[in-house]
Amino acid sequence: MPFVLDTERISEFVDQLPRSVLERAPKTHFPIQLPLAFPSPLHHVNLLTVLHLVHATLSQPRHTLYLAETRSDAYDIAIRGVFGLYLGSDETWGAQNLLSAKAWKQGAMSEAKVGEFFSLDIMREKNHPTLPVKIGERWGPGAEIAGDLVALFMRLGEGMAMRCVGEAVLAALGTSREGENDGEGDRWTAASSRAFCDQVVAFEPVMADGYASSPGDTHLPSAPLRLLQDLAALLPLLPELDLSSPNLDPVSNLSPLPLSPPLLLYLGLITPDADNDSDSAKLQSAIPTGQSVFELLASLTSETTADGPDKKDPRNATVSAETYAKLYAASVEACQQIGDCASLASQEGVEAGSKRGMSYLEAERVCAYLATVMEGKGLGVRVVVSEGIDL
Repeated sequence: MPFVLDTERISEFVDQLPRSVLERAPKTHFPIQLPLAFPSPLHHVNLLTVLHLVHATLSQPRHTLYLAETRSDAYDIAIRGVFGLYLGSDETWGAQNLLSAKAWKQGAMSEAKVGEFFSLDIMREKNHPTLPVKIGERWGPGAEIAGDLVALFMRLGEGMAMRCVGEAVLAALGTSREGENDGEGDRWTAASSRAFCDQVVAFEPVMADGYASSPGDTHLPSAPLRLLQDLAALLPLLPELDLSSPNLDPVSNLSPLPLSPPLLLYLGLITPDADNDSDSAKLQSAIPTGQSVFELLASLTSETTADGPDKKDPRNATVSAETYAKLYAASVEACQQIGDCASLASQEGVEAGSKRGMSYLEAERVCAYLATVMEGKGLGVRVVVSEGIDL
């Protein structure tokens, strides 16, 4: 089922987006300035790298059911778990550091450990068939997400000769730039960024995109690009590393990123093609009818929230893996159009509101922020991939 981008509503979105949203949206994918005293810059880079690896694992289509059923978010789970692992570790790179290659190789990240630190629902209660008591049983989606994290840590630990994944990422930054002149920052961005992203995907395949690219598509894979963008913001704050890093400005606009599909559907920026299949009908229910983008943005940016018995959760919309992949591919196209529309408006000298040059990174950050607000208000839907189907 193809999706249609509404260029008029995308233009209205850029035009009507309140400047306050741009100011509130986080500037990076994960926070880089933290209230932690890191023993070394490498510890900081390592923590950031693990956050991105865990987030990519949790964001796989196979885990949408878990996230929907537990009303949780891949970002929050990653933050909670990785920060907990860091705070529960010592400063060496031995087995007592739960973010080290040695600990992972020795199997320190068991299912029990992963479930504890990431607060995963692996067991669920059900009524006993004959007695008036509840009994616990393994819950498939929870066991699956825990198993994928256990496998991630073990795979990384066994495949690394370095002390941690942060060290491997710093090495990839260095080799990606080999043969280029230090003064050619833009050239690093264009050529070496792709080399870096390709190295990261080869190092850990979970960082590859989970949606189909269009023929001739030159977009960079989004998960390693997000990591590169956060590193471009972090490394200038760590001069002790003495490492030539990419400039954040060009890297932020290097390639469009996937945006939140529920938000795009809610605002009507993308719509399912009216082919009357079941997936189309489910997703159409997420689109408010007869409301402008301005009105919908106002509903998101207002201070009113529903609490207590009036608070509702977003509905689940279960779709096929094929539809899910096409939806995410359409979200990348939407990101590109938002960036292009904002850039054109900026060139024309439009100064009012937020209609100015907006990078792909800013578009993604703004949409992620609005998606969080939308879900907190119980609006839109959660898109869930049919159980047992993966991309």
